[in-house]
Amino acid sequence: MFDYPSRVAGHADDLLDEIRDEPELVEVAEQRDIAMRRLDEQGLIERIAFEALLSSRSEGQAYHQLFDDLWLYGWPVIKAFLRLNRMGQLVQRYSPRLYVAVTPEDMVVLHQSEEERDALAIDVISRAVEDFYQRAVLDRGWKQDGGASLRTWFIGACALNFPRAYQRWSRARSDRIGALAVRHGLDLDEVGAHLAGVVPDPERVAIDRSDLRAMIDMAQPTTKVILGLIMQGKSQAQIANELGLTLRAVEGRLYRFRQRVLKRQRAAGMRLLLPGEAAA
Repeated sequence: MFDYPSRVAGHADDLLDEIRDEPELVEVAEQRDIAMRRLDEQGLIERIAFEALLSSRSEGQAYHQLFDDLWLYGWPVIKAFLRLNRMGQLVQRYSPRLYVAVTPEDMVVLHQSEEERDALAIDVISRAVEDFYQRAVLDRGWKQDGGASLRTWFIGACALNFPRAYQRWSRARSDRIGALAVRHGLDLDEVGAHLAGVVPDPERVAIDRSDLRAMIDMAQPTTKVILGLIMQGKSQAQIANELGLTLRAVEGRLYRFRQRVLKRQRAAGMRLLLPGEAAA
């Protein structure tokens, strides 16, 4: 059974207040406000429970209103939380034993890719709606006379369902990256060796080939794939399409990698050109 002490509800409300001006919420403000007002209606849970008594399917008008409004309200909120890496904070407060750390690679992907946020948000909310309906409505776990609001209760349900949804999403994404590498004949363990072997004269770029290889070997898997595909002559636009990222996201990863290289070669005042790049 869920347990939402007032301090936890307050923490969720604080986070919700922090993101009220985020793009995801601003864009759908009118629809979200309507959903919020309907979720605040007195007697909604009672009407749904009554419908459940009348039908074995438990899917009357009040149920569909709740379902639609939970999605309208939760969709932009969860997407904003994913982009800002706030879901972990909620999980730690609601149920520390369920906490799963989001990897730095996944944080970057969720921040940069709306498509990936959509995929994870769909799974999180789908699980939470089902869980919420059973626990808050049918089991009467939510009470109007104290604690969290209905909306905050639902965000808590999303938090508790986030770890499993995240692990599933992360594994699927890792599998996609691996499949993409195989399709293009890339050995991610050897990208560093290959790329280090085709850079210009080490004296000219002021960085040792072994240092460059080590930096690539330590790069995130997505960055390795980007470097490997550049090495094969793919354009950044083609790579973005292959990875399901925006062009800016690909450019951003290359920029951050190049900045790490530049730290090693700043004294020489020269920029490392990756294969396929033209000199400025």
